[in-house]
Amino acid sequence: MHTKQATTPPAQVSRHPTPAPDFAERRRRALEAARRVPGPIDALIVSDPHNIHYLTGVHEGIFWLALSDQSPFGILRHQPPSPPSDPARRPVQGPPVRSKFLAITL
Repeated sequence: MHTKQATTPPAQVSRHPTPAPDFAERRRRALEAARRVPGPIDALIVSDPHNIHYLTGVHEGIFWLALSDQSPFGILRHQPPSPPSDPARRPVQGPPVRSKFLAITL
């Protein structure tokens, strides 16, 4: 008895590829929308990871995004690795582990 093996047709390549998102335009529109509220706005701080991804294309690593008339920048949280959980391997003394915040220009 001979069985016919199912095959999947090759994927079709679009003749009209989707253009890359214009992240700078997205950020400009977000700041413009924020300025529609009453009162002066110097900057817009974005903290939702989905919104940060939409505005920058960055999937992870940016905790806050600051938008203003100047260059936008992301604020990253850098935390050194924790000391080992084995008490024999922990440092006897030393300062507590602290986070550092770094800013990157987009």
